[in-house]
Amino acid sequence: AMTLVGTDHHPKASELLAAARIPVVEIWEAVDERIDSAVGMDHRAIGRLQARHLLDVGCRHVAFIGCVRSHDYRAQRRRAGCLGELRAAGLDPVTVTAPDGGSADLGETLVNQLVAAHPDIDGIACNSDVIAMGVLRGLARAGRRVPDEIAVIGFGDNEASACVTPALSTIRPPRAAIGQAAAEIILARIDGAPPVVRVFEAELVARDSTRRT
Repeated sequence: AMTLVGTDHHPKASELLAAARIPVVEIWEAVDERIDSAVGMDHRAIGRLQARHLLDVGCRHVAFIGCVRSHDYRAQRRRAGCLGELRAAGLDPVTVTAPDGGSADLGETLVNQLVAAHPDIDGIACNSDVIAMGVLRGLARAGRRVPDEIAVIGFGDNEASACVTPALSTIRPPRAAIGQAAAEIILARIDGAPPVVRVFEAELVARDSTRRT
């Protein structure tokens, strides 16, 4: 059996795996085309969840910030979900992205670009918690108050997310549940069970970076 991260692969790789006649479980996302079985999340739904939370706390000038590389399809889906939800609410969201690897330094650079061009921004959805930590640092250095002036939400629930100031609101992936389900599916497939798809919902973790009084 084989477990792969994601559902986007080179066509030849997918052909080889399909022809191998072994159980294949693709993890971390589970709503697009698959080779055999899949267990994971709907990354568009994660982006929508970020957007809805910012809308719920009163944000009306929202931006999406992050590293979105050409082959990072999950990041692209989260961005699309976030922007689509904001547009459905009648907003005109801003995007500031870069093709570089995610880092706090990149987050700070992107938020500096953002507030210089759009000083009225009052909500930021970040592609990852690491990017969001750089965003928080950049906003602090610029004298912008979080969350009263600008609310910030990330993705991933990094170990440090609860420790930064202000504590970062984020979306928590069900990592352990996905891993356990993948193992269970592999064992069942080896025993002859049919392919299966399991979709888990990510959890909103609201902390101080979006907790407006």
